[in-house]
Amino acid sequence: IELNNENACFTDIILLINSSNESFSWEGSGGIIGELDEFELCNADWCIESFAYDPNYSEIYLSFINEGTYVLNTFINECPELTNTITFNVVENCSSANLETHLNFQMFLDANNNLNINNLEQPSSLEIYNTIGKKLIESNINKKNNLIQLNQYSKGIYTIQIHNENSSFSKKIYIN
Repeated sequence: IELNNENACFTDIILLINSSNESFSWEGSGGIIGELDEFELCNADWCIESFAYDPNYSEIYLSFINEGTYVLNTFINECPELTNTITFNVVENCSSANLETHLNFQMFLDANNNLNINNLEQPSSLEIYNTIGKKLIESNINKKNNLIQLNQYSKGIYTIQIHNENSSFSKKIYIN
């Protein structure tokens, strides 16, 4: 299956398997396999999660972030005769630049060290970390135009993270 991420910075696929979650297993190869975080966003090249859809079906949720070739093998009762292999070829990546364009918002630091975040399409959470990973700010932002004053922080590099129910974005800024 060839997937093209150019219109979104991730591709999600849901597969239904005619087997209970107890008798179903899987393995994947290609890239780094991660887990979904608390916002149900993938933290690696791709993520695989399986859920009990009902007593007779399993649901496999696949999320692809980076381009590459990924292979999913499914097994029923660990039986080789009941094995399926699906190969996914993802042909566009999701770099930060692509993601910022996809999310359609603007973020910049002005000359007074004010962080401007404009045109958010939905309520989001904002987190700001220093270089040693200490969380300095945690705030909900849901306006079209947000101004966060950062002039009280020392000169240096900081990480900005914005999360909402559909996406996650991270960018480094330098405070003068």
